[in-house]
Amino acid sequence: MARDRLSEAARIEIAHLSADLQEERKGRRAAERKCRSLQRRVEGLQILLANTQAELVKAKQTIREYARQLFGRHSERGPVPGGSPSEGVDTAAAEASGASPPEEPSAQACRPKQKKRGRRPGHPGSGRRTVEDLPCTTEVCTLPEEQRCCPHCGTPYKPMVGAYAVSLVLDWAVAVFYRRFLQQKYKPACSCPGIKRVLVAPAPGKVVARGLLSLQFIARLCVEKFALGHPLHRILHAVQMNIPAQAVSRGGVTGLFKRLGPLLQPLYDAIADEVRHCALVGGDETTATVHCADDDPERQSDHRPGWWNWCFSCATAVVFLVRQGRGEEVPFDFFGWDKKKGPPRHPLLILLTDGYIVYKCLAGWVVNAFCWAHARRRLLKAARDEGTAAAARWAENWRLRIHTLYKFAAARRAAAPAAWAAADQALRQHVAQMKATAERQLQDSALPPERRGALNSLLGHWAGLTLFLDHPEVPLDNNERERILRGPVVGRKNFRFFGSIWSAHLAEMLWSILASAERNGLNPLTYLIAYLQACADNGGRPPEGATLQRFLPWAASAEDRATWSAPPPSVLPLAFAPRTPAPPRRHACRRQATAPAPAAVDSP
Repeated sequence: MARDRLSEAARIEIAHLSADLQEERKGRRAAERKCRSLQRRVEGLQILLANTQAELVKAKQTIREYARQLFGRHSERGPVPGGSPSEGVDTAAAEASGASPPEEPSAQACRPKQKKRGRRPGHPGSGRRTVEDLPCTTEVCTLPEEQRCCPHCGTPYKPMVGAYAVSLVLDWAVAVFYRRFLQQKYKPACSCPGIKRVLVAPAPGKVVARGLLSLQFIARLCVEKFALGHPLHRILHAVQMNIPAQAVSRGGVTGLFKRLGPLLQPLYDAIADEVRHCALVGGDETTATVHCADDDPERQSDHRPGWWNWCFSCATAVVFLVRQGRGEEVPFDFFGWDKKKGPPRHPLLILLTDGYIVYKCLAGWVVNAFCWAHARRRLLKAARDEGTAAAARWAENWRLRIHTLYKFAAARRAAAPAAWAAADQALRQHVAQMKATAERQLQDSALPPERRGALNSLLGHWAGLTLFLDHPEVPLDNNERERILRGPVVGRKNFRFFGSIWSAHLAEMLWSILASAERNGLNPLTYLIAYLQACADNGGRPPEGATLQRFLPWAASAEDRATWSAPPPSVLPLAFAPRTPAPPRRHACRRQATAPAPAAVDSP
């Protein structure tokens, strides 16, 4: 009996222990599941941390790049920052001489000392430069009254007749003045029927009928704003500082600009046609900001394309396009190509660009030529991103190779016909050595990804980068387009945006006209004054036919070129007598039968 009771108690104890064991097993399984969940969370956090650290490194590199662009030196000359002095041979020089350079030679930072700019010490100099054609006023300087007598006896000094010590200064006077035209009236001395009893000489023509501003004033406003990049309110403020009151309102000038568009359109279209029909065209683009009626922030889409300022130029003309979007439809629309019909049998032109993907989409329509300056920047940027001394030496060697490439290309351009073949052979040999070096470096499995990406980009653009070998007229870089875009970029920084589409269209026209004039060696101000004068002589309408052809900058005659290359003739008198009074109001002019002749006419 006792044994049965013991067995019963043991069974109960075993049941309790089994239940506890099951609970422990459940708890352990729950703990294992939680542990696995925590491990997965830790792994996810580690991945997130690694991604965040990579993004942080990338953001720091971007910040350093922007800081370098903003605060660093703007010249690309000189060795790579971080490079060490030379410890070996110059790779570029070794390649030029035909020797095989080592795989990773040291950078040649200790280059031959160049001569300093300017005159050497002890040189007598060439004297102060003077311009003979400038007007000159003469003022006599006399001694003060207390210095005109002998300090010992008080006897006054006698002036030496015609004896002067001459000193010359260059002055800059901004004069805002009225030009009053007296229209002579005539009356017939006969009594023949059918003729007017009073004839009035016509006044000079105006660009805008009944406008206040002269041709010179309008042209100077255009040059100040669109060639020099000054904002309109700052230009008018400078005018206001030279006169007692504000004579020109900002709204009036804005209305004047709006009426200039139809006058400039034919000349702009002719410049665009010149660029379209050239065999070698360079292209580049930069951002622009245009505010119009459709730019409602509440109705704008996040994917709405922004505005861009495109530039295409040839040897004789420059054309700007302010368009919405940076896609391939802009060059297709400008050149008038139909994408649906497909490219022609032969490319239409050579297009020199920086390698932007949109220009590559034009393959078949154009032959792409790429820029060595941009390839050089990618190589130097790869070294800066890597941030090691080995990368700096590697980038410096590539910089020297590209520098030698420019020297060989310049030697071929300057070579005489008898020596041209030898110069061409040396250039081609150096290019082949550069390609072999890039391919050899890419075979190194330990090459860092920054350098590998830069070299892959270099070889990927190699056909366009070496197009100048078979076409010597193609430049090695696209820096000329970047210099042309510098003016609009300065204007973008000063007046920030265009307030309407018509103002952006006016800007692209004036940028094109002024840049094309300057490209052909003309004075933009003189040239624009002459064109506006032709519009005024045509009754406020743009010239047509042969008159318009005369104003094409590349087709100007020798006489016009000589005139338009000089500064504009000055209508400002050398010295004003009393200030010319402002003309009376219009209703007062009607009450006067005749205008009194002034005491002195300011200008002819």
